[in-house]
Amino acid sequence: MYERLKELAERLTEPGTKCQRLSMSEVHELSEAVLELLEKPAIIETKQVFAVIQNADGTEGRGPNYVMAVCEAESTARRLGKGKDVQGSDCGIVPTVAIRIGNQAYATPCSWLAPCRIYEPNAEDRVAERELQQQRAAERKKRDALERAKAAGLSDDDIKALRGEV
Repeated sequence: MYERLKELAERLTEPGTKCQRLSMSEVHELSEAVLELLEKPAIIETKQVFAVIQNADGTEGRGPNYVMAVCEAESTARRLGKGKDVQGSDCGIVPTVAIRIGNQAYATPCSWLAPCRIYEPNAEDRVAERELQQQRAAERKKRDALERAKAAGLSDDDIKALRGEV
């Protein structure tokens, strides 16, 4: 079916083409195929995940990097990667996207496509994740306040004086 759909689409997208190049039965066939694709989308859900990147050579770091784990929460990724990289350093954490394909009404642990298994956060990770989100929100507020202060005409020295850093 996909080959036929591709063929019909190519005929429609040729320069200077109009729908008149397709017969009524072909237009019907094309519309049926499009409706079927809309009912059964290939990618039905996406979510942000965090990949834990580890080097294969734990001594000198000369080996290739690979994805050690994929986690729902950044705090889980940090926990799993703590002390696991070169000479006991923490692994790198990279935000990425996982996709779920097919037309399943449920999500199983194996229905997500990502570099590897996605680890769900435990209770401690959820607490740590809330703390990370609060830290990021506080940093955003601080950055926004500094931008507003500078836009109002305050200099860096004025801002330092307000902080009590002078």
